[in-house]
Amino acid sequence: ATSARVTWNMRQSLTGGSNIKNFDVGYSETNWVAQGTIIQNAASASNYGGTRTITGLKPNTFYYVWVRSKNAKGTSPWSPAKGILTSGGVMIRYMNEWRNAVPYVKVNGVWKQARAYVKRNDAWGLTR
Repeated sequence: ATSARVTWNMRQSLTGGSNIKNFDVGYSETNWVAQGTIIQNAASASNYGGTRTITGLKPNTFYYVWVRSKNAKGTSPWSPAKGILTSGGVMIRYMNEWRNAVPYVKVNGVWKQARAYVKRNDAWGLTR
């Protein structure tokens, strides 16, 4: 299974509202949170930000991710969507940080981004 680490930082409310207690994270393959998965109480509030690792994602697939905060008075609207492209599983260490590798292949003298294939029922096909 593939995973993605999501990190967010929200500015502190200057309207005198109550403190943020926790966050929800939503994700989907479509740009519409209502069709996706929502992780309730994904992280407790700590300096108005958080981190969550989303697991069980498909490799080489584009996901949209949203976050919203909760306080004693209710739940905020969802943030604007951000996109994540899961890798085919290869990671490299660059500048002391692990990052998804983006493989390239040379075709007729031109470098092109490689596509991930999987074998299903004795037939090869794209993962997405």
